[in-house]
Amino acid sequence: MNTPHKHAALIIAWANGATIECQNRTTEEWGEMTGPGEDVQPKWFNDFEYRIKPAPQISDKARDLINDIGSAAANVEWSKEFGTANSNATAANRYEAADKELRKFILDLEQKVLDINRTSN
Repeated sequence: MNTPHKHAALIIAWANGATIECQNRTTEEWGEMTGPGEDVQPKWFNDFEYRIKPAPQISDKARDLINDIGSAAANVEWSKEFGTANSNATAANRYEAADKELRKFILDLEQKVLDINRTSN
């Protein structure tokens, strides 16, 4: 029986549309396959390491901001139902501050993506 290619599972994933990364032997960093054409076919060398590009992970700062928004929103709702006029204003201010910070973070992130796209073209 023939032994399957070392990268058989990755070859199949690539053929099905997955983005493949190769590990740089010097820096040990992972990067997408790049070259002069749009469709760069991996060479599938046995002594190279390949992987499916991992999905982006949400940053700790983004996660904290999302949690702050959720917590502030819950405080606003609680204050509306059970609180005093003073606690309503405080909760609403916390919500607005967290919302403003999250919106700024999203705008900054969008700008970074635009900058990356601009420099990679």
